[in-house]
Parts: sequence; structure tokens; C-alpha cells
Amino acid sequence: MIKVSVLGVEAVRELPERIDGAAERVMAKLAVSIEQKAFDQADTHTDTGRIIQSLLLDGSGLNYKLYHDLGIAPHALFVHWGTEGPYEIRPSKKKALRWPSGSAFSFATSVMHPGYDGDPWLVNAAKEGVDQIDTIIEETFRRL
Repeated sequence: MIKVSVLGVEAVRELPERIDGAAERVMAKLAVSIEQKAFDQADTHTDTGRIIQSLLLDGSGLNYKLYHDLGIAPHALFVHWGTEGPYEIRPSKKKALRWPSGSAFSFATSVMHPGYDGDPWLVNAAKEGVDQIDTIIEETFRRL
């Protein structure tokens, strides 16, 4: 007489329950990873901390959005994407521009800005995140 035993049947029955929500866990880990990379790269441009304070991650499930709140740091777009240059800066509300110069202030009715190439940390962080997706998926399913 031959006796057959199937081992691991319970584990197989539990697998759909353990897999349920795995895609959402992968996306959450990916979003947090990209947010951290963007934070680290944007942090190199911080004098006042407003660019870092403006970096926000919203979402859940399979939909996440990483962005800057331009109400907190309106200059984040220019630092991220850069500006064409050179261009002239004129005062918008006063008669002259003013900035500290040594122990006094300097004044001018206009100045020429050379432009700025930008540092697209959100794009760079997203590319690095895509490179990590296989690792995040493997770690998530290894724990099932």
C-alpha cells in the first residue's frame, strides 16, 4: 500500500491572504524610499530649511504623490528645474533692491542674474527608486 502525504497544504491555503495587499506594501515602501532620496538630495540646497519643509508625500494604496508645497517654498521650482540666464531682476514693490554687503547694505535699481542649471532631485530620486523596485519586491515577498 502506498500512502501519500501532501505537506504544506495549510501554507498554500494561507498564501492568498498573505499576498493580498502586497502590491500596496511594495508601493508604500517605494514611495518612502523615493521620498528619502529626494529629501537627501534637496537638503544640499537648504539655507532656511523651507525647501525641505515644503517636500510632501501624499497617497495610499497604489497612488502616491511627492511634491513641493509652493506656498512654503515658492523658489523650489527654480532650484529644482533651474532658470534661463542671464536675466534682469528688478524690484517689484520698492524703488531699489537691497542686500547685505559686509557691515552695510548695497542698493541697485536692477541686477543681472547669470541663471542657474537646476538640480532635479525629484527626477533623480524617482530614477533611483525604479532601480530599487526589484529589491523592494523581493524583500516584500520573502516575508510572506
